[in-house]
Amino acid sequence: MAQRKGCYQRVATTGLVVAIILAVVGGLLYQRLGGVEGARYWMAEQALNAVEAHLLMKAPDGNWLRKPDGVSAEAIRSQFERVRKATADLGTDLIQLNQIFREYQSKFQNTQPATSEVIEFLNAIEGTILSEASGGE
Repeated sequence: MAQRKGCYQRVATTGLVVAIILAVVGGLLYQRLGGVEGARYWMAEQALNAVEAHLLMKAPDGNWLRKPDGVSAEAIRSQFERVRKATADLGTDLIQLNQIFREYQSKFQNTQPATSEVIEFLNAIEGTILSEASGGE
């Protein structure tokens, strides 16, 4: 019985040490991201990256799967870059951006949008940039 008690103590001690290390690393990452607000903007930036990748997805044959011919890939990239920059500067309306992304996903998850729909979408995401963030450009 004495051997088992020692085994349980080692397992408990090891578990406690691992939990403390995870808590410290998690706390440092949380602080590095800027707390709750920083984490929200970080997640918004990840969503921007995913939507941009979805819109600019290519088939194995090299043809665009989602991007219509009437909008250049460079125009899409530059628009996303402007919104990404504003998001990094904490200058984006996250609620509005989330609504726009949800609408995009529900409409275009499996279909190709028309040129007018992509232009409308790009204008909508640019509209999420707060005026203070865009005033410096």
